Amino acid sequence: MSSPITTYIHISGYKSNTTNFGNLFAPMEDMKYRGRDAGRARAPKLDGNPKIGYMATFPIPEEIRLGNAIALGMKKTCAECTMDVRWINTWHDPVVEKDAARIAV
Repeated sequence: MSSPITTYIHISGYKSNTTNFGNLFAPMEDMKYRGRDAGRARAPKLDGNPKIGYMATFPIPEEIRLGNAIALGMKKTCAECTMDVRWINTWHDPVVEKDAARIAV
């Protein structure tokens, strides 16, 4: 058992307690909204397909927040675009990711 002097910080977590366990976030949604992900929303205008695919890991607050930021950035650059979200329920599985991408096409 750890002493109450020890503090644990979980980066990008969402669970905490009132004694020594908390979490730390950075404004990751800013880069999703303003960054290259939102900029890709211009590409559908080139091929005439206003549909954008987004693979999401698990439906947890962080992933939902980031997906929402991408959707808002997408709407800013391509008002007619829609986003098709695929929940893959894994942190890293190339086979599942490839299958999800294939289905979206």
